[in-house]
Amino acid sequence: MSLVWVETRDAADYLLASIVSYAPYFAVLWLLEYFGMWHLPAAGISWFVSYMLVFFRQTRSRRRTLRLFASYTLFVIMPSGVINDLLLSAFDSSTAMSRPLSVGIAAIAAGFVGYLVSRSVLR
Repeated sequence: MSLVWVETRDAADYLLASIVSYAPYFAVLWLLEYFGMWHLPAAGISWFVSYMLVFFRQTRSRRRTLRLFASYTLFVIMPSGVINDLLLSAFDSSTAMSRPLSVGIAAIAAGFVGYLVSRSVLR
């Protein structure tokens, strides 16, 4: 098994999981906001839930431990969520960019940071 193939498989796993995880992200976000929760805590909870799916997809053939999940949460989920929220706040307050475009740009940037950090955390 070559290193290039392993890296490509890891990238494909992350990309697939991050694309699939946006459906639960928006569903949980909508549900929490529907019941009256403020946007920032609702976005944080739904980001965490969606990244749990990414974690389980990336570690499907590995032994999952609480320590691995805690380090994944600390170094991958939290920074990517902060980057996503900061970019969305900046786009909402300082540009006339449409909401779907700003969500897409913020998601790509946060996903890229999450992917780079998750490669080192899961090794």
